[in-house]
Amino acid sequence: MKSPFSEAQIENLVPVLTEKEKQEIIIFHKVYEKYETIFSKKATGYLRDHPVFGKLTSDMSKDVSLEIDGLSLALQKDAINNNNWHPYIEYQVKKGIGYAEMGIDFKSWFDLNVMMKQYVTPFLHREYTNSETFLSSLNGMNHFMDIAMGITAEAYLQEKKEIILKDHQEIKRLNEELEQKVIDRTAELQKSNELFLYLFDFNPAIIIISKMNDDTIMNVNNSFLQLFGFGSKEEVVGKTSLELNILSRPGQRDEINTRLKEEILIEDFEIEVRNKNGNPVWLSATYKIVDIDHTLCIFSVSTDITERKKAEELLKLVNKDLESFSYSVSHDLNAPLRVIKGIADILSKKYASVLDAYGTGMLELMRNNAGRMGELITTLLEFSRLGLKELVTSAINMTDLVTEVKTEAEKNDPSAENAFVINDLINIKGDMVLIRQVWVNLISNAIKYSKNIPNRKIEIGSFYQEKQVVYYVKDNGAGFDMINYDQLFGVFKRLHTQEEFEGTGIGLANVKKIIQHHGGTVWATSKLQEGACFYFSLPVEEGASP
Repeated sequence: MKSPFSEAQIENLVPVLTEKEKQEIIIFHKVYEKYETIFSKKATGYLRDHPVFGKLTSDMSKDVSLEIDGLSLALQKDAINNNNWHPYIEYQVKKGIGYAEMGIDFKSWFDLNVMMKQYVTPFLHREYTNSETFLSSLNGMNHFMDIAMGITAEAYLQEKKEIILKDHQEIKRLNEELEQKVIDRTAELQKSNELFLYLFDFNPAIIIISKMNDDTIMNVNNSFLQLFGFGSKEEVVGKTSLELNILSRPGQRDEINTRLKEEILIEDFEIEVRNKNGNPVWLSATYKIVDIDHTLCIFSVSTDITERKKAEELLKLVNKDLESFSYSVSHDLNAPLRVIKGIADILSKKYASVLDAYGTGMLELMRNNAGRMGELITTLLEFSRLGLKELVTSAINMTDLVTEVKTEAEKNDPSAENAFVINDLINIKGDMVLIRQVWVNLISNAIKYSKNIPNRKIEIGSFYQEKQVVYYVKDNGAGFDMINYDQLFGVFKRLHTQEEFEGTGIGLANVKKIIQHHGGTVWATSKLQEGACFYFSLPVEEGASP
C-alpha cells in the first residue's frame, strides 16, 4: 500500500523529544524488545476475541497487521536509537489507513492501546525494581505509544475523510442514477397509462369501474356513454347506477355484490338494464373485484346482447306458433283417420264373405297403415305438447328413477334382465315426469338395438363436466353410422328400417326437446355394429358444488 502522505506531511509527524524523553523511551523499549514474542501473542489473542477486530483479522494484509511483527520492531528500534523516524511513520500511516479501510472504529483501536499498556506494565515493574527507573519506563511507554497512536490517528482520520468523500460522491452518483431511472420509469408509466386510457376509452366493450361499498361510478368508457345515451363522463362519474336510473329493478346491484363476495369473479352474467331514455338494454357482463388505491371496486366488462335477446324472444314465439300448429294439425288428422279405420272395420265384418284373398289382404293393409298412422299422430301430439308444457322442477334421485324405468323395461323384455350395469348416479333438479320420459326412451332404445347381441351389455352412469352433470346410456348393440348423425334427433328420422327395428322415429326428438327445455344438451357416439352411447347434460343448480 503506497502512503498518501507527502514528505512534508511525514516530516511534520516526526516527534520532537527532549533528551530525557528519549532516554525514557529507550528504557521502556529494552523491555519491549525482550518480551516482544509474549506481547505479540497477547495482542493476537486480544484481536481474535474482540467483537470488532475478530471479524476483520482474517482479511488483514501483512502491511496493515494489528500484530507486533518483526518489521515493526526493527523500525521502532531504528527510530528510537538512530532518530530515523520516517520509515516507522510511513509504516504507522499505512496501518492507520488500513484501519480506516477495514472500518475499525476509533474506540476499538484506543481500547487495544489501553490493554497493551496494562499488560506491559507488570513486565516493566519486574525488570525495573528501582522505582525511579520503573517510572521512567512507564513514561517512556506512554511517550512511545502516544507517538504511535498520534501518527496512526492522523492517517486514520485523513483516510476516513477521503472514504466519506468517496462515499458521498458515490451516493451522489447513485442518486443521480436513481433520479434518471425514476424519470425514465415515469415516462414509461406515462406511456403505459396513455395506452391503457386509449384502450379503455375506445374499447368496443362497455367498461364500468365503480366502488363496491356504495356503487359510486369512478370511470366509464365511450362505449358505455354511447350505449346508455350520455353525452360525457361528467354526467356519470361520481354518481350511482340508482341515481342514473339505469337499473331495471331494485336489488340488482346487491345481488351482484353478494355473488362477488363469494366468487370474486362472475362471467357471462346476463342482466337487463335501462338506458338514459328508459329503454331496456340487455348486457352479457363479467364482474371482478379489484383494489384501486386501497378501495375495493367492481370492474365490469360487458357486451350488448339486446338484439340477440330480441331474436331469442321472437324465436320462442315462432316455436310456440309452430308447436300450436303441429298440435292442431295432428289433432285434426285423427278425425278422418278414425273414419278410415271405421270403414275398414265395417268392410271387414259385413263384406268379408264376398272379398277374395287379394281384397282381404288390401283391407288388412289399410287397417294396419291406419293404425300405424294413428301411432305417428299420437307421438306427434305428445311431441307438440312438450314445448307447451311448463317445467315443474323438484329434486330427482336419479338412481331410484333409473332403477324403476329399468325394472319396467325388463318386464316387457325379460331377456334384458342381466344386461344392465348401473353406476352411482348424481342427483339433480328437473321435471320428474319429463326426465323419466328421457330415461324410458334411451333405455328402451338400448334394449331394442341390442336385442340380437348374445352377451348384451347396457351401462348407465354420470359425471360432472364444468357446470353440468352428464348422464349416459351405453350399449353394445347395432349402433349407427356417424355419417348420418345429423338425422339422429330429427322428427320421424330413422337410421334403421321398420323391419329391422320397429318404432315411430320420434323418441330421440322427444329426448332432445326435453333436455333443451331444461337448458341442457344431448349427443351420441357410435360405430356400426359395435354399439352406441347416448349422452345428455343438465345444468347444476346455482350454488351447488360438484
